[in-house]
Amino acid sequence: MSEQQRRRRRKRARGHIKQTRDGVFKVVVPLGRDPRTGKPRRQCATVYGDAKAAEKKLTAMLKTVDDEKAVARHGMTVNEAIDAWERVHVVGNPDLRINTIVSYRSSAKRLRLFLGSLGGKPIQKFTRADTLSVLSKLRAARKRGTVAMTAQILANVFEYGVDTGLLVENHVRALMGKPRMGRGRATTAHAGGGVPCLTAEQVAALLSAAQAESTFLHAFIALGLATGARLAELLALRHGDINVKTGRVNIERQVLRAPRKQPDGSYGEALYGPPKSRGQRSVAVNAATIAIVERHLAAQRKTRMAASVYHAPKKASDALVFAREEQHLTEGEPDALGLATPAWLVRTAFQRCAKAAGLTTRRVHALRHWTATTLLASGVPVGDVAERLGHTPQVLLQTYTHSTGRAEAGVAELGKILHG
Repeated sequence: MSEQQRRRRRKRARGHIKQTRDGVFKVVVPLGRDPRTGKPRRQCATVYGDAKAAEKKLTAMLKTVDDEKAVARHGMTVNEAIDAWERVHVVGNPDLRINTIVSYRSSAKRLRLFLGSLGGKPIQKFTRADTLSVLSKLRAARKRGTVAMTAQILANVFEYGVDTGLLVENHVRALMGKPRMGRGRATTAHAGGGVPCLTAEQVAALLSAAQAESTFLHAFIALGLATGARLAELLALRHGDINVKTGRVNIERQVLRAPRKQPDGSYGEALYGPPKSRGQRSVAVNAATIAIVERHLAAQRKTRMAASVYHAPKKASDALVFAREEQHLTEGEPDALGLATPAWLVRTAFQRCAKAAGLTTRRVHALRHWTATTLLASGVPVGDVAERLGHTPQVLLQTYTHSTGRAEAGVAELGKILHG
């Protein structure tokens, strides 16, 4: 047997050619088993011509398989691929924290909304033009976090398709590029992230507008400015987390999901998780801010006594500092007093207050950025600021590895700017 015949036999062992009728050949190459179903996969091609043309096609197909560029046809849609990725890499990943799982699932849900009708398209037919269309929709949202996180989920889903043999390449990651904002906005070096840093005059105007709005919003903004806590961390604060005598606030958790009304009329449980990044911490707060919080809690007690229905925990110390009040009730949830306040309701109230104060930014996160820049401008070490905010700038903390406690000295400066 010649060498050419031996090569032809080995080649046919990996695939075969079948003549279906005169001048028509079917070329079949096995691709192994589907990693999800265990069923055998194969790639087929029809060749019109003679046996020599079929042999040439078989050689090309085997080369493609050897280069790991071949995929079997599959009808899985993009939405089905998102579901599969979610089951395997999110819900089925024991290493993920509950915060991360909720965040991923929320981003996957948002991705389905942005995809629209494209979500029903087979993932193997999802073209680069389709990807660019989705990315343009994301960028039009003008939210940096929305663009980055949602686009990353789409890239992860296509990576899952490559890993399972559904796709040849992940063109989403190549086209995604660096997330960018819809419009350029002035930022400070310390604030970052595209959020304008507030001035002392704007902070004073914001507090004045919040005071006229409600004790809830006044205390929320004042405590946010004084602690630099995130929105979800502030909404999870309990009465027992605030020590009025020592002027300290313990940040031990964050709200992941507010209670929702069930079909039977009851409310589900709120979902809480540990704070993001560095976890639990205790921060000092100036006396003026504590006084504002105390006035809010006094008004809250009056609301509770006057209400016919108020959801309160068994222990008074577990009651939420920023529980739902009358201005937070909606048509579908008119009896939700005392429950955890949904973040969107606070954002709406803050945007209204910021507009009344004449602010250019409408983001609650601007409070946290102001705290960071003020402390840094006061000479507080970056490591201490990061510890106070519960942040993890790893590169900066390599220099400031030990807390010196000087962040407490910056509290007095914050108090002067906040309350004069």
